[in-house]
Amino acid sequence: MTTALTESSSDAGGGLNGQAAHSAGLGELLRGARQRRGLTLQQISQETKIPRRHLEALEHDNLATLPGAFYQRAEVRAYAQVVHLDQHLALAQLETALESSSVHSNAEPSKSRRLAFSRALALILVGVVLAAVVLARVGGGRASSAGHVENIAMPSAATTIDQAAPRTAEPEVPGLPPDTAGLPTVLLDAPAASSDGDPTNADTELVVLTEPPGASVTVNGVGWGTAPVTIRYLPPGEKRVRVSRDGYAAEERVLSLASGRRATLDIQLSTQQ
Repeated sequence: MTTALTESSSDAGGGLNGQAAHSAGLGELLRGARQRRGLTLQQISQETKIPRRHLEALEHDNLATLPGAFYQRAEVRAYAQVVHLDQHLALAQLETALESSSVHSNAEPSKSRRLAFSRALALILVGVVLAAVVLARVGGGRASSAGHVENIAMPSAATTIDQAAPRTAEPEVPGLPPDTAGLPTVLLDAPAASSDGDPTNADTELVVLTEPPGASVTVNGVGWGTAPVTIRYLPPGEKRVRVSRDGYAAEERVLSLASGRRATLDIQLSTQQ
């Protein structure tokens, strides 16, 4: 074996020098030179002390599994010397392979960065959509609650007081309009609440309660929803309040509202006979 390894290197690649050698890859170049010398990878490993797996990686152009470029150059130089291959040619092929590997390695991080950026952008978009949905639901809930309050505070479609039920004529109450005669007058003059605690800035309020609740409420013929209800911003003066509910007799009350005060009217409904 020693004789075979020390033969003249005059053929220096056995015909692979020149254009053919340059066109061959590093692995093909090394493998062809070894086979022409009739050597095995195990023999080259024993001669050069290079692990066989490194030699196999070189012949298959699998440089990524080998140590750094410095060690790769040393191993290629030793391999080429044993198989009588031009070391400069082998090292040139190694440099070409290293450059190609470097370009590929640089391209992979760029691709990975683009993929990571796309994923991050997708997550941001999903987060924005979810936030918009949550805000829409919260805003919708608040609007629904506010709308419920407004329905209580604002009058419904104008209605007229049912005048069909006959009433027993009674003497007119002094100081009230003629059409309020015969109705009990309720005057509740409690201070209304104000945001700044100043009674002079309080709004005029009328609170109507019924037992059982759920009766329709009209004030001077204008509907205000169902009891219990708090009616704000009413002008002061005499008010005729009528409550009605299916299965119960309608009830009417007359009361006087003072400006900046709150009046509470609690009406007990009786079932129809």
